Amino acid sequence: MSAAYDLVVIGGGIAGLTAAGRAAQAGLRVAVLERGTDEAYPCNSRYSGGILHIAFHNIREPASALLEVIDAATRGKAEPKLAKAFADNAARVVDWLRDEGVEFMSVGNIAYQQWVLAPRRPLTPGLDWKGRGADVAMRLLEKNLNKRGGEVFRGGNCWTRGSGRIFYFSPGHELYPIYHNPQIQRVIYNAVNWARPQGRPAEVPLHVPVENAPEKIHARGPIMHDASGKLVSGTR
Repeated sequence: MSAAYDLVVIGGGIAGLTAAGRAAQAGLRVAVLERGTDEAYPCNSRYSGGILHIAFHNIREPASALLEVIDAATRGKAEPKLAKAFADNAARVVDWLRDEGVEFMSVGNIAYQQWVLAPRRPLTPGLDWKGRGADVAMRLLEKNLNKRGGEVFRGGNCWTRGSGRIFYFSPGHELYPIYHNPQIQRVIYNAVNWARPQGRPAEVPLHVPVENAPEKIHARGPIMHDASGKLVSGTR
């Protein structure tokens, strides 16, 4: 993929889509790798209240004031150059998002809620995010990215289980057959190389009992073998 893209962004949250969109706007060929598989993949950005602020201060306060806010919030431990870049350019984020078509609203006279992605998500229990500000903004940013030649690849996950490797990938479907895309086929090719048998490290047992698995596993169906590798019969 390195031969086809100038920039690969890991994660398709609102920060990733913003970075990708701005890079594509500057003329770079951009790919976003997102582990979610749905069109509106759930993520922290979509779950959020969609409020743009800096440590509960208005993101459009003077840069000098924001720098003091960052210093106080981090107890002086923020990297100075990064903090200054953040304070100097924070307001530009709002301007750029508005130019992209993202809409904002304000909430009364609450200082840090003057730039809230619209429509606002109610501050109530539960995950009422579909069709709310962050969801609408992310859909729009992805659409704009696609118009500029950028691409979002969904559904890639890697796991290691004992001495084996697992790669999960969702390259489209019958109505969205992007699995014929050479770049998608390259991802699959690389995944096969990564997941191929590597040999068993000495410290990894050949068979890990279900109850000792790193992540909780519910055993169901036929039992193929026991912990020693001996074939057994029966079901769980």
